[in-house]
Amino acid sequence: MVVGVGVGFADAGSAGAQEPPQPPAEGPAATSGRRWPIATPEGCTLPALPDAVFVGTVVDADFQTARFQIDQVRAGDIQPFAYGGLVDVRYGTDTKFLERGTQYVIGASVDPATNALSSKVREVEALFAGDDVIGIAENDANCPVLADPVRTLDTDGTSVDSSVLGPMTEAKGDILRALLLPLVVAMAIIFGLVALRWLFTGIFKGVGSVAHTAGQTREVRSATARRPPS
Repeated sequence: MVVGVGVGFADAGSAGAQEPPQPPAEGPAATSGRRWPIATPEGCTLPALPDAVFVGTVVDADFQTARFQIDQVRAGDIQPFAYGGLVDVRYGTDTKFLERGTQYVIGASVDPATNALSSKVREVEALFAGDDVIGIAENDANCPVLADPVRTLDTDGTSVDSSVLGPMTEAKGDILRALLLPLVVAMAIIFGLVALRWLFTGIFKGVGSVAHTAGQTREVRSATARRPPS
């Protein structure tokens, strides 16, 4: 019995020497028991983990929702939101950056308001420099900088092109064609009109010369033909 008590106190002492467990992350990840696999100081706020991560191909889209063909599920349970191998994800205005027939890696979370999966393409930027403003956050903890995982990326892990000039760069051939085609048509019309003018001027001069020659007498025509050039 003495040995057992001693062992019990030893275990209690070793347990007390261990670091306290990390608090769970806020958001949907807290309800599912998932958390970031890194040690974080107390007082740090971590981005919420996605409820589902999958690889999908865009098959349809409207102004705020994209429909994906599910190619591969990497994390979470997507079946409650899927039907026939398809799943809808809400993006809002970010939907315009997704191309039909293109494959993406989607990190999505459940929107409590709609009970539907939602994600985003653009990274949320902090307003007015965020924590860099003096006095906006009084926290001396050395918090890790973590990227928001509730985003949609290209399959190589890079960000989806969300620049305003991106579609113009991709369609530069169409833009050049749209700019040059009217110019080429206008130049062709101008050259055509000039050629027609020269043609009609030549015809009129030829007809006038024939008419003038026909009105002359034979003697005048003979004298004109024998006249040496000046």
